[in-house]
Amino acid sequence: MLIAGAPEDPALPGASGAPQAYSQAGRPGETRPPLWIPTLEDKVLQRAVAMLLEGIYEQDFSDDSYGFRVGRSAHQALNRKL
Repeated sequence: MLIAGAPEDPALPGASGAPQAYSQAGRPGETRPPLWIPTLEDKVLQRAVAMLLEGIYEQDFSDDSYGFRVGRSAHQALNRKL
């Protein structure tokens, strides 16, 4: 089984298999901004910020609000209203 980006992958000649911080998309010679692929550190930081903000904003929400809240679902909203 071949893993994309592995040195023996014939579809990606010259690939080292090492993760890249960013990649370019588009045709050769076309100038485009890089696509930033989040690293593990980025994902950990994003989750930490999300947890911090959830704790702050959760206090401001109404008890009748169920959309996109941690531990709440549309099924719970329907059960409460019925």
